[in-house]
Amino acid sequence: MKYSAYPEYKTSEMNWLNEIPIDWKLRKLRFIVSENFANGIFKKSTFWGSGRKLINVTDVYTNDDLVNQGNLDRLECSDEEYEKYSVKHGDFFLVRSSLKLEGIGKSASILEPEEETVFECHLVRGRPDLTLVDSRFLNYLLNSKYCRDYFVSIANIVTMATIDQVKFKSINLPLPLLNVQIKIAAFLGHKTAQIDRLIEKKKALIEKLNEKRIALITQAVTKGLKPEVPMKFSCVDWLGDVPAHWEIMKLSHVVRLKSGESITSLEFKLTGEYPVYGGNGHRGFFDEYTHEGEYVLIGRQGALCGNINYASGKFWASEHAVVITPDRPVSTLWLGELLRIMNLGQYSVSAAQPGISVEMISRLKIPYPPIEEQEEIAGYISRDISENQQLINVTQKTIERLTEYRTALITAAVTGKIDVRGIDIPSQEAA
Repeated sequence: MKYSAYPEYKTSEMNWLNEIPIDWKLRKLRFIVSENFANGIFKKSTFWGSGRKLINVTDVYTNDDLVNQGNLDRLECSDEEYEKYSVKHGDFFLVRSSLKLEGIGKSASILEPEEETVFECHLVRGRPDLTLVDSRFLNYLLNSKYCRDYFVSIANIVTMATIDQVKFKSINLPLPLLNVQIKIAAFLGHKTAQIDRLIEKKKALIEKLNEKRIALITQAVTKGLKPEVPMKFSCVDWLGDVPAHWEIMKLSHVVRLKSGESITSLEFKLTGEYPVYGGNGHRGFFDEYTHEGEYVLIGRQGALCGNINYASGKFWASEHAVVITPDRPVSTLWLGELLRIMNLGQYSVSAAQPGISVEMISRLKIPYPPIEEQEEIAGYISRDISENQQLINVTQKTIERLTEYRTALITAAVTGKIDVRGIDIPSQEAA
């Protein structure tokens, strides 16, 4: 849908926004709040879990930029502390420190607090003057691309990204009349809800396609492609029945498992001759290689330990990847997908960092069909099931485009690039 522009514009005199509608005004953030900005409460973890509701940093990172009051943690605090760190209707909370630069300056508002609520120390509370600004409009504006880019640009980076009040509250904001702010917020609420519903449908489709893909692969690698063949019990609980002519053997009787060679993140490069594979896949490039050929790799350490990747040609396998070398005829794709559906991560050992034992994995029993059947199964996976994966990829791209459109629409509306004043917005019931 194409939207019309405002009749006239004027120079905004802001380095992050060239022009604004002629009847809009520029106001610094500090001049549209009714109270001074305030940092949140800090208390040790022993005070968490009961008491008044608490808005945390994670509560700010929501799709609609509104605090979800049903998911809030709780914190024990005195009446005096509540008075100082209280939350009221329309308040917005801005992230003032973040481990990731892109997280700095993110904000969310709260509407009609359901009970007494406070906010924590990594957030700054702003209390807008509701006679000057609509809280929903302000929230859309602060989370628009222009404001987010500005906040990131003024952040201080040491061990983590931080932003001080002097800098962020001096940002100039383009503001129309209050009734126009309300109209823009209503328009964006309606349009973003439509986009979000469509995104959720696409995500549900991807989930169903993934379930179908997993089911098809599981059937193929554990039962084969010929349902008419005689079956036998495998004596392996997770495997059940398999074709009668398949063998059942330990993984160590089919392949050898060995971790790759040590390499630090400082040694590999963004570009180079040979790819480096770690526990979670491709990490970069290096001037030397440890392996040549086609291999299945198992992630050995980290949150994703047990995941499956493929490597081919000349490459460097790091110590965080377990390289599988066949001792018998094996189809790489068949073996990799068999190991994937075995969910090797379930065998990880909890420690400072989760990890799987090569010795334990080696003792697991697997079905071993003749190499000809392995290759037939691999062909089926790469040919027929790849169509399913292509549809997943297309759907994911659609989600990315919808998300980009959502961001662009919000930014255009709150900075006066499009005029929504004459657009009829359906009631919430009709929407």
